[in-house]
Amino acid sequence: MAFPGDMILQTCAFLALALGTLGNNLASVTLNILGDNDYAPEFPSPINSVIVPEGVYSFKKPFLVTKLEAQDLDSKLSGNVSYAVAGVCKNGWGKFHLREFNKLVLITPVKDGDNFVILVEATDHGKPPRRDRCAVVVNVKRSSDGPSIPSDRYTVRLPEGIQTGSHVLTIPVRDNGNGTLQFEIASGNANGDFDIDQEGVIRNVNVLTINHTGEYHLNVTVTETNGSSDNTIVDIKVVQHYLHARNCSCKQDEAPPNRPPTIPSPRYMVHIGEWALINTTIFTIPAVDPDGDNLTYSIVSGNAFKDLEVEPSSGRVINIHSLDYKRKPVYELRVKAMDSRGQSASTRLQIIVIKNTSNSTDDNGPLSDMIMESEKCQCDMLNTAISDHHRNFLVICVLILTQSLWG
Repeated sequence: MAFPGDMILQTCAFLALALGTLGNNLASVTLNILGDNDYAPEFPSPINSVIVPEGVYSFKKPFLVTKLEAQDLDSKLSGNVSYAVAGVCKNGWGKFHLREFNKLVLITPVKDGDNFVILVEATDHGKPPRRDRCAVVVNVKRSSDGPSIPSDRYTVRLPEGIQTGSHVLTIPVRDNGNGTLQFEIASGNANGDFDIDQEGVIRNVNVLTINHTGEYHLNVTVTETNGSSDNTIVDIKVVQHYLHARNCSCKQDEAPPNRPPTIPSPRYMVHIGEWALINTTIFTIPAVDPDGDNLTYSIVSGNAFKDLEVEPSSGRVINIHSLDYKRKPVYELRVKAMDSRGQSASTRLQIIVIKNTSNSTDDNGPLSDMIMESEKCQCDMLNTAISDHHRNFLVICVLILTQSLWG
């Protein structure tokens, strides 16, 4: 049963007075009363990273960068949220605009290599109003004849103490040329804990511990013999592993039971342009079987249109049909890896389709489904519940980045 705030105040004041009259002891009453604006709006992620294709855009023919959505748990008017651009890096002024309350659009031409940071503020309608901010990091890329990596960022979680030489991630690359590809970890690997072979497979060469280095941000480049190249960032987070084999005091059986395969991260997210050719490698599932059994891969759910396929023996996810953002802008796949004795592991793979605006013949079409909250799931890979402390720390980092871009 709910009571008005003034009734609760009167009742607690009466109790305090009554307790104070029972001798000389002082009575202390602490009140925590919820008002009509109890919660601030909250963005799902403090940082959203979006890839925008190179192109000529205008106020009449804009490109939807992302759709913003902040949740406010208050009811009625206090739960309504308005959005505004709170800041833009120096080279981004006049290039972005908010439409239909929460759609951030690009309204000027941009070229490959351009990078922008936009701060967006969500404000509720309570009294007093409460706010939250998020940063949208925009990277502009073009489709070229050189090597191309579908996503500009990958995120992986690894348990500490993982065996050296473990398969961390395979960088998927599409290349129309006939040259040899050269992979390199250009930066972020100061301690030499990781290595990448010429198939694009990243492995750990040292034992990983939280106390040594808890997080890595590897800048991986792929270069063709003609000099054309592309790059991506691989974020690796080392998490605590509570059970190690060396701590087990139980007697080992002569014939140990079959152990299930493992996939380092429970969730992956990649971007792919709708201009991608059929049979493009979008992602490779990095499953490992501790017993050395052969693995068989399959798509369990999220492929109703049958646009995608996973090669059973290699784990390569490819598109077998042309992608169309209007028909299906986002795929939420669950992919399973099963060993020969029936043990399995699964992971979620979110594939976001980017609109090909440069070749579009329907520039007057609706904008509502171009790109949907592209970075939301990237942060969910690590932790779906970001604390306020971590959120504030990330926003402060973005503000520092923004100031450096503003000059």
